[in-house]
Amino acid sequence: MRKANVSLTSLKIFMVLLLVFFASGVSAPRALALTDSPVITKVTPNSGKLAGGEILYMDGKDFAQDLKVYVGNKEAKLITYYNATRLKVEAPPGDNPGTIDLKVVNPDGTEAVLANGYTYLAPPVLIPAITNISPNSGKLAGGEFLYIDGKNFIQGLKVYIGNKEAKLITFYGDARISVQAPPGDSPGKFDLKIVNPDSKEAVLANGYTYLAPPVLIPAITNISPNSGKLAGGEMIYIDGKDFDQGLKVYMGSKEAKLMTYYNATRIKVAAPPGDNPGTIDLKVVNPDGKEAVSANGYTYQAPPVLIPEITKISPNSGKLTGGEFLYIDGKSFIQGLKVYIGSKEAKLITYYGDARISVQAPPGDSPGKLDLKVVNPDGKEAVLANGYTYQAPPVLIPAITNISPNSGKLAGGEMIYIDGKDFDQGLKVYMGSKEAKLMTYYNATRIKVEAPLGDNPGTIDLKVVNPDGKEAVLANAYTYQAPPVLIPAITKISPTSGKLAGGEAIYIDGKDFDQGLKVYMGNKEAKLMTYYNATRIKVEAPLGDNPGTVDLKIVNPNGKEAVLANAYTYLKDPAPELTSVTPSSGLLAEEKEVFLSGVNLKPDVKIFFGDNQASILAYYTDGYMKVKAPVANAEGDVDILVVNPDGQSYKLKSAFTYRSTSDPNDRVDTPADVGSTKITNIITPSGAGPINYGYGDKWRVDDFVPVTFEGEVTDQNGNPLPNEKMTFRFLGHLKAEGIKQMEFVTDANGRFSFQMILPAALGEHVYALPMGTHYYDIVEIEFYEGIYDATQPSSARIIENVTDRDVYHYGLSIFP
Repeated sequence: MRKANVSLTSLKIFMVLLLVFFASGVSAPRALALTDSPVITKVTPNSGKLAGGEILYMDGKDFAQDLKVYVGNKEAKLITYYNATRLKVEAPPGDNPGTIDLKVVNPDGTEAVLANGYTYLAPPVLIPAITNISPNSGKLAGGEFLYIDGKNFIQGLKVYIGNKEAKLITFYGDARISVQAPPGDSPGKFDLKIVNPDSKEAVLANGYTYLAPPVLIPAITNISPNSGKLAGGEMIYIDGKDFDQGLKVYMGSKEAKLMTYYNATRIKVAAPPGDNPGTIDLKVVNPDGKEAVSANGYTYQAPPVLIPEITKISPNSGKLTGGEFLYIDGKSFIQGLKVYIGSKEAKLITYYGDARISVQAPPGDSPGKLDLKVVNPDGKEAVLANGYTYQAPPVLIPAITNISPNSGKLAGGEMIYIDGKDFDQGLKVYMGSKEAKLMTYYNATRIKVEAPLGDNPGTIDLKVVNPDGKEAVLANAYTYQAPPVLIPAITKISPTSGKLAGGEAIYIDGKDFDQGLKVYMGNKEAKLMTYYNATRIKVEAPLGDNPGTVDLKIVNPNGKEAVLANAYTYLKDPAPELTSVTPSSGLLAEEKEVFLSGVNLKPDVKIFFGDNQASILAYYTDGYMKVKAPVANAEGDVDILVVNPDGQSYKLKSAFTYRSTSDPNDRVDTPADVGSTKITNIITPSGAGPINYGYGDKWRVDDFVPVTFEGEVTDQNGNPLPNEKMTFRFLGHLKAEGIKQMEFVTDANGRFSFQMILPAALGEHVYALPMGTHYYDIVEIEFYEGIYDATQPSSARIIENVTDRDVYHYGLSIFP
C-alpha cells in the first residue's frame, strides 16, 4: 500500500470544507480550530540608546492584533499595528548595555522569540576640550564677559579662573559657552578650567590674564564758573584728566558734593557754603590718594547789602477782627522776612519775590491807624508810617422779615429759610425755648436752620440772637402741626408664596405705613429690609412652621394695624432626587468614597446603601455630595435611599454593587494615565454655552450659586478613562478666598459631572452693550490627576491637554 503525503495546505482546505458542511445544518460533536505561532524575521534598527525611545520596525508573520512586544523583560509600547507581518514599537529604557532577546506574544498566548535580537548601546564618554577664549584678558576687578569655544561641553558644567568660579551666563551648546570673569586677587596669568557634571574636565594653562590697574595722577585744567555766592550751591564744572570714580573734591577745607561723574576728564560738583568772602584752593583727590590742586581756583563773593522799601499796601484797611489778606509791594524783600502791623506780627502767606509779598492781618486792639514794618533776616527793615487802618465794627441790630415754611411736623427736622437784615456770623436761633441748628449762613440777610423737636402742637415765637446779644423776635412765627393718625392698609404683596425655610424678599404695598412699624407673617415677625415710603416696604419672610397659608399683619408704632388674611403661602419643599452614583461598585469592607449627584438634597439628608446608613464626607451643594459607602455583609446590588429631614425620600434602584473581590474587568487607576480633559457643558443660572466678552469664546460661570461642570477624561490614545480620581481647581481673584477645588471620579464611560458654589467675582473687566454693562473676571481653571494638596503640590499631576484653561467669572450687570 502506497503511503500518502498530506500537505498542511490540503489539511486546511479539508477543515474549511468540514466547517461549511456542519454550517449547512449537520451538527458536529465539537468545533475544530488551527492556530499558527508568530515568527520574527527582522528588526530595524537592531540597536539603540540605553535611554530607550528608539522606534523599531518588526517584520515577521502571524502577528495578531492586541499582541504585546517585550525587549528583554520590559514591554515595548506598540505604536502601529500595520498587519500580520509588520509592527512599529518604541524601545523601553534598558538596564545595562548589551544584547537581549526580542519577544512577541499574541493574545492567545502563542509567542515568538528572536534571541539577541536587540542591542542597547553604552553611552559615549565625553571629555571636554577648550580651543579658544575671547577676550583672554581683563580688569583685575573682574566683570569681563568671556566666550569659551571647545567641544563636549555639558549643561550644568562649572568654569574656574584660577581657584575662583566664573558665573555661567549662557550655555549655547556643546561647543560654546559665555561666562563672567570673577574678581582677581592679583595681576597675572591663570589657568582656565571647565568641569562637566560627570567631573570630566579640561584645563587651558595660563588661559586668562588679569591686567594690573593703571596709576591715575589727576590734574585740573579749568573751573567754570570760578566764583559764586557765599551761601554756596553753585554748580561747578571741573575739567582735567585722570579723574577716577569715587574721587572727592574739596573747596578750601570743605568737601563739595559730587553731582555727576561724566568721565576721567570732567566732573560736576555743588559748592559748599563758604566761611568768608575771598579766594580758596580747589582740590581733587582720587580714591588711591593721588590729588590735584588749583591754587586760588574759586572765589566766594561777598553778599550785597539789601535795604528793604515799602511802596504800596492793598487793601490798606480792614476789620478789627483781622483776617484781611494784604498785598505789600516794594523792593529788596528777602525770604525769611517778618511783617508787623503795629506791635503784632502778620502771618506771611506768600513770598512772590523780592518786590511783592502777601500777609494776613492779625486782630487789632482798637480802631485806628498803625505803622506797617517789614524786617529782613539780616535785621534791615522798612517802615510805612500809618500804613494800615483798623476799622471800627458796625453795630448790627437784626430784624426778621420772612420765614419759609412757617409750619412743620412736631418731630422737627424741617429746613427753614429765615430772611431779614443784620444777621451776624456766629448768631443763634431759637424756636420757642429750643435752639434750632444753624445749617447755612448765606449772608447778613438770609440763613437756613433745622427745626428742633416740638413739645406740643401750636404756634411759637422765632428769635435770632447775634453774638453781641442784639436780637430780633417774630411772634407766633412758626406752627408745629399735630401728627396725623395713621391707620395702615395692605393692598398687595409680591410674591405671595415662598419656601418653608423662609428668606424670600417680599414687597408689601398699601398706605399709611409709618417708620418703625413691625410686620408679622402668621405669629412670627418678619425682618424689615427697606422702608421706602408710606406706601411700600420690603421684608424678609421668616421660617415657616408648616406648609400652608398665613395672615400678614402690619403694626404701626402707634398700635394701629392692618391684616391681610391668607396673604402668603409657605410651599412644601420639593422632594429629593438622585441622578448618578460614581463609582457605582466597591468591595464589601472597603468603605469606598462615592460621589452622589441629584437635586434638593438637604445638608442633613440621610443616605442608605440598602439597610445601612452611609457617612457624609462632604456636602458641596444640594446637588452634589461625597459619602463613605458602609460595610456590607453580602455581595450584590443594593438600592440607595436618600431621606430629607422633612421625611421626603427618593430611592435609586440597584444603584451600587458590593463585591467580595475586585472585578477583573474593572480598570485599575494607574499614575500618569490621563491624556486629556474636556469640558462638554457648564450649567449656570446666567445661561448656557460659551460667550464672547471680548477675549474669545469662553464658558461663563456665576458666583454664589450652584454651577454644574460636565465633561470627559481620556487616556493618551483618546480612550475614555473610567473610575479616574481627579481634582478641579478654580483660581478666583478674591485673594485666598477665591481659590476653590472639587474632587470627582469619572463614571464607567469616562464622563464626569460635579456641582460647586463659586466665590465672589471682583468685576475686573467691563463689557459694555447698548442694553447694559457686564462686570466679570477672567479666571484660570486647572484639572489634576489625583487629589491636589496645596501643601504637597507634587501629590497630583496637572493635565496640560485640556479644552479650556479659563472661564468668564460673571459678577453683575448694570442696566440703564
